[in-house]
Amino acid sequence: MDIFNQFLGSIRQAVIDAIKDALQQIKQETCEEWVDRTEIARHLGQSPAWVSDHLHTIPHVKHDKAIKFRKSDVDRWRVETFGRHYDKMENHYKASSIAENTSKTAWKPIE
Repeated sequence: MDIFNQFLGSIRQAVIDAIKDALQQIKQETCEEWVDRTEIARHLGQSPAWVSDHLHTIPHVKHDKAIKFRKSDVDRWRVETFGRHYDKMENHYKASSIAENTSKTAWKPIE
């Protein structure tokens, strides 16, 4: 009977831990502040222009003309896209000149 009670106790604790984790995630998602393009660029260590160029892949919401981001969503995207070594993100993209006599730069993925 002792083994059965220990088994039930471990299941009970696992369920409690899972519920606590789920509630913490819900709390974080509902209470998290929405930030603008400049703030998310600062968070990523990039320029607002870089964020604009990659907007089609970065999770965001549009409300009227405002574009807002949640840092946790962007961090998940960053890990899924670039892996855990975010400091190497710059190596994923390389600059190439659009034309020799122009200062504009296009970002292309490194293959």
